[in-house]
Amino acid sequence: KTLVNNKQLEFVNAGWCMNDEASTDYNSIIDQMSLGLRFVNDTFGPQARPRVAWHIDPFGHSAEQAAIFAKMGYDAFLITRIDRSDMTSRMNAKTLEMVWRGSPSLGQGSEIFTGVLYTNHYGTPEGFCYDLSCKDIPIVDNPTEESYNVPDRVSAFVAAAM
Repeated sequence: KTLVNNKQLEFVNAGWCMNDEASTDYNSIIDQMSLGLRFVNDTFGPQARPRVAWHIDPFGHSAEQAAIFAKMGYDAFLITRIDRSDMTSRMNAKTLEMVWRGSPSLGQGSEIFTGVLYTNHYGTPEGFCYDLSCKDIPIVDNPTEESYNVPDRVSAFVAAAM
């Protein structure tokens, strides 16, 4: 709880699970999200309420899901596994981030900032893998350390994203 209160730990999504988007009904989505969000609230308090939804595993994404997250008050929605030709087009046009209007009839109330993870699955940008099996340069954020490298790593990350 201390990490959450100090804003050192943040939850994403916080549903009971990451629901499928292709064959579920609204009630199931809302029920599982309510259950997960209630657990986070009861365990960590209202300050732990996630602001970002994270769906990296569904095989496709629905406008309805975007609208539901927008109506639930999320600020952003991160996705992956989009159509390959759409991914290529978006990468070339640098439009992997967008404001998604999930429902024309709900208008602006269904809009949510959406980002597509460009690795098109679970990966990280090249040079930024911090798994035990990776050997990428760690980020050293203590300016008193000789190996402090935040400006260099930020520049490298931005270059990788561009």
